[in-house]
Amino acid sequence: MRGILIVATLAVLGVAGYLILSTSGNRKAYEDEISPNLSKQEITPQTPLTPEQKTLQTPPPAEQKTPQQLPPKEDSDFVKAYRSGLDFVSKGMPYEARQAFTTAYWGDISEDMRQVAKQQMIVINAKLIASKDELRDSEVYEVKSGDVLAKIAKKFPGTTAGQIRLANGLAGDMIHPAQKLKILKGKFSIYIQKSKFNLQLLYDGSVVKEYKIAIGKDEETPTGKFTIETTEKNPTWYMTDKKTGKKEAIKYGDPRNILGDRWMGFNKPNSSYGIHGTTDDASIGTRASSGCIRMHNNDVIELYEIIPSGADVTIKD
Repeated sequence: MRGILIVATLAVLGVAGYLILSTSGNRKAYEDEISPNLSKQEITPQTPLTPEQKTLQTPPPAEQKTPQQLPPKEDSDFVKAYRSGLDFVSKGMPYEARQAFTTAYWGDISEDMRQVAKQQMIVINAKLIASKDELRDSEVYEVKSGDVLAKIAKKFPGTTAGQIRLANGLAGDMIHPAQKLKILKGKFSIYIQKSKFNLQLLYDGSVVKEYKIAIGKDEETPTGKFTIETTEKNPTWYMTDKKTGKKEAIKYGDPRNILGDRWMGFNKPNSSYGIHGTTDDASIGTRASSGCIRMHNNDVIELYEIIPSGADVTIKD
């Protein structure tokens, strides 16, 4: 029995050895067939890639990651005021709309918004100020015997006869006893933007009207805050002779008088700056004066009737 086991074991070992030798030989033959002798192979340099080939071989860009979405920027108080103004207009609430647009106009909003706010204020003021109804910002005065508009205006500081005509839709100065007149309680002022060549008439800070102007040559028009100190119809121009330094009084109507039909002088010490008309309409919208603000004559007459002595004037670049 032991002899049979020994013979069987030798037989198995013989077969395994044969398989190993056979497999090794086949692998050697397979490698010789598909792998030429590299030591005998001629090596040639690689041809450089053309730009087109480089482009084709450029790996696709890595997928861009979308940055985390930032929370939406909250509207400023001025933008909110602007949107409120539009809402009040749609609801037929002119007083609230005027106040909202006034707040927005002087704040940090886009130029497009500012232009819309300005136009809305002009439209609203045209309706409210000249309304025949009593306004929230007005009071009623009953005309007495012997009254004239100029006399009535003196009873209310900051009021002019022109304001009373404007607020009551009067074409002239004719009034009669027992007539009820609306007296505006708001404050009129002037705002000038030199770079835009415009002057704005303001009512409690809201824009009533805008006029084109001329300003001084060589930055001669001052900036800052002033008040209207003197007013004059058909003004005399005191021209200074550049050679002698003497002043010559040139009456209204003299072709040399450049002041036009009205004069509103500033309170600036030791100067003669002010707002006036012009005999040179073509100069409006340019740098043409010696520092004063020029307006078309029809415009300066209109402004003169509304602006009282002591009114604020702000001039910005």
